[in-house]
Amino acid sequence: MANDVVLQGSHIGKWFGRRSERRQVLFDVSVAVHAGECLAVIGGSGSGKSTLTRILLGLETADAGTVTYQGADVTCGSRAAGYQALRRDSGLVYQDPFASLNPRWTVARSVGEPLHLRHPAVAPKRWTRSVWSPRRS
Repeated sequence: MANDVVLQGSHIGKWFGRRSERRQVLFDVSVAVHAGECLAVIGGSGSGKSTLTRILLGLETADAGTVTYQGADVTCGSRAAGYQALRRDSGLVYQDPFASLNPRWTVARSVGEPLHLRHPAVAPKRWTRSVWSPRRS
């Protein structure tokens, strides 16, 4: 079987604060997400779940360790091919759905908006049909 690791974080460390108030929030964390898997990050309040997720998605930098997406390094900056591919192919829904999703929008519109941004030919008028209707041969 080929290496099907899509997203990998290796030996991730993160600290916050200055000098005497400096505190480590992530301690040598490693994770691998394989094709077809879904990763759930669980833990108590303040345990580093959001920080780890933001690092894995390239939204925040780690103080130690590396992140790769489809084998390409994500940690070397926004111009890196791995970073650009990860940002193009991923999305994040935060813990508070009302901060991520507009409660006035239909599910079709919520799903359709990022599809339209990625595929402009999928126009808003077609969201319901293109998102939910099965294709007919």
